[in-house]
Amino acid sequence: TLPIEVFYLGRGELECPAMARLAEWSGVMLRDLLSGQPTLRDAPGFGWAAKPLAIAASSFTEVLLLDADNAVLADPSSLFDAAEDAATGAVFWCDMYAANETFVRLYDPKGVYRHDHSNPNPNPNPNPNPNPN
Repeated sequence: TLPIEVFYLGRGELECPAMARLAEWSGVMLRDLLSGQPTLRDAPGFGWAAKPLAIAASSFTEVLLLDADNAVLADPSSLFDAAEDAATGAVFWCDMYAANETFVRLYDPKGVYRHDHSNPNPNPNPNPNPNPN
């Protein structure tokens, strides 16, 4: 199991029920990005800009950044052994799901609906399981 750091932006975010539950879990560290930097909250667009700051503030030598709307369905530790990570020190994918070659090779998402975000006229009633095998 990988250790986990959850970065949040000030006490307001820490007070939500989900954060309280995370604080109870073993191996989860909660870290306030605004600790010692209270003026950062007022910076334009700071919410999304907190991601690189969280990477820089991490105590880990290797970081797996997951957005709040990501769900881990399998142990992600194999990503640190991926050829892309070994070659460049990083593996990136689109914020919105796109079945690109790297994603399919790393995850092999069987039965996952694949939406082509580059298609301006997608089928309004797509088959939710276009590749069942």
